[in-house]
Amino acid sequence: MPVPRCRKDEFLVQTDLRDRQARALMRAVPRPDSAQWPVFRLPYGRRAQLNWRFLLPHE
Repeated sequence: MPVPRCRKDEFLVQTDLRDRQARALMRAVPRPDSAQWPVFRLPYGRRAQLNWRFLLPHE
């Protein structure tokens, strides 16, 4: 599963996953709720919060 890289001046990174990668992410990560998103430490030392949404057919 790809880990998004963000520059020092970025605070938001979006990655669109489909099929096998999306299913793997949904199995590996607890389902986020609207009150508090889980926080993860990325391999290169930064922390990230994760949330997802299902894409609509036209996206």
